[in-house]
Amino acid sequence: MKSAYWKAGAKLGIGLILLAAIIGIRMVVATPEGVPAAIEKLDQLDAALAAESAERERSSAAGATDSIVSRLSAGMLEHLPGSSSPTRGGDPLVSCRLDNRTQFMRADDCAIRGGESTVLFRDR
Repeated sequence: MKSAYWKAGAKLGIGLILLAAIIGIRMVVATPEGVPAAIEKLDQLDAALAAESAERERSSAAGATDSIVSRLSAGMLEHLPGSSSPTRGGDPLVSCRLDNRTQFMRADDCAIRGGESTVLFRDR
């Protein structure tokens, strides 16, 4: 019986040592070396956004203000995939007023839901 205890204890000990080694290796691998580079990129982005904000404040002080809608629409146009025009399928993007809320959707969707729409983009 004594040898059975020794064998079981040895197997348990080896298993725990392997488990600790695997967890230790996982902890070492879980600290990537790319974190300082990512932090540097975020710092650069933060500086660029601060410079852009300062430039926007200077331009607004000079009287050249852009409306929020025009800035949002310009940003949305830049990010539409594969589309250089603001509309797809001939259906314009509108600001739809539904139940005291404003949502942005296609004109047909707004009409179907019974909302009051305002066209954001005009065909050029």
